Amino acid sequence: LFKGVGAVTATRLTQAINADNNSFEPLMMANFAKKSTQLEPLYKMLSKASEAESVEIIIELVLEFYMPVLKINEDNWRERSEDFRVLKNLATEHDSLDKFLENLALDPPNDSVATAGDPEQGEESTDKVTISTIHSAKGLEWPVVFVNSLVDGMTPHYRSLSDFEELEEERKLFYVACSRAKNRLFLTAPDYFSSYSGYFDKVSRFIAELPADKVMVETTKKPIDESDDPVWW
Repeated sequence: LFKGVGAVTATRLTQAINADNNSFEPLMMANFAKKSTQLEPLYKMLSKASEAESVEIIIELVLEFYMPVLKINEDNWRERSEDFRVLKNLATEHDSLDKFLENLALDPPNDSVATAGDPEQGEESTDKVTISTIHSAKGLEWPVVFVNSLVDGMTPHYRSLSDFEELEEERKLFYVACSRAKNRLFLTAPDYFSSYSGYFDKVSRFIAELPADKVMVETTKKPIDESDDPVWW
C-alpha cells in the first residue's frame, strides 16, 4: 500500500514487530522509516489506537488513516469502503478488541449481502429484497427489516429453552436481527409451526420483553381447524 514498502519489507516489519512483543517501535527504526514517509503517520495512528477506550474508536482511527490510502491505490475504493462500514457497525456490538476479533474470525459477515438492497448503492439496488440469516446480517442495516418465525421453539430454538446460557445467546441473536432495521421493523409469528422437532404455537418470549410503547401489535390469528394441514419443513 505504501510506495517503497513491498512484500519483503512488509514481512520484515511484521517479524520485527512480533519480535518486539508486538510493539510498533520498529516502524520508526531508521532502516524501515527511510523506506516510506507514511510509516511515521502509521506509527502515530497505531499508538493512538492502542490506547483507545473502545473498539469503535479503534476502527474509526484506522479508517481515518486508511481511506486516503485506499482511494489512491484501489480503483474500486467505493465498494471497498462499504466493507469498512460493515466492520464499523460490527465494532459497536463489542466491548473489547479480543472479543471483536474472535467473533469476526468465528462468525464473519456474509459479504454477499454487503451491498444488496443498500439505498446508497444506487436506484436499481433499492428494488431488491435481501434474504439473510441473522448471522450473515451482522453489521449490516436496511431501511425495512422483517424477522419471521418468532415462536418459542424456533426463536429461541427449542434446544436452548432449558439452558440459561444458550437462551442468552438466542436473545443476543434476536437483538442482532431487530437492530438491523434503520426505519421500520416487522416481527412476525405464525399461528403454529410443526416440524420433526415438535409443534410450536406460542409467540416468542422475546417479543414480550420489548417495550410496550414501542410496539404495535396486529393479529390475524384464527382458530386451528382439524382439517388444516400442518406446516412441515
